[in-house]
Amino acid sequence: MTLVETVVSVGAGVDSLDDAEMARKPLQPPESEEDLQIAADLQEAFGRSIKAARLKAGLTQAELADRSGVRQDDVSRIEAGQVNVTIRTMGRIAKVFGGNVGAMLQTAKDSPT
Repeated sequence: MTLVETVVSVGAGVDSLDDAEMARKPLQPPESEEDLQIAADLQEAFGRSIKAARLKAGLTQAELADRSGVRQDDVSRIEAGQVNVTIRTMGRIAKVFGGNVGAMLQTAKDSPT
């Protein structure tokens, strides 16, 4: 059975929720300590990568903010690994440097802290 078939068969007996119900009942799976650590590590890695790319390009945080459409105070928090960045925001920032999010995460993972 493929993944799609599994999802369809599991979901067959489940009542669907419309958008209004989804807004009232967000899905929040329990997070383990390991899950939280993985997320924190990714946040920090992305932040390090952004800061390194920004410094290499000779940009200030304000200039990166202007080019990406992300507020300067958010750029600062992202670089410090203090914020859970959405994929959309990651993409907007990575686009400034002509890269992609995956490459920026890999670069950070491969470089020392």
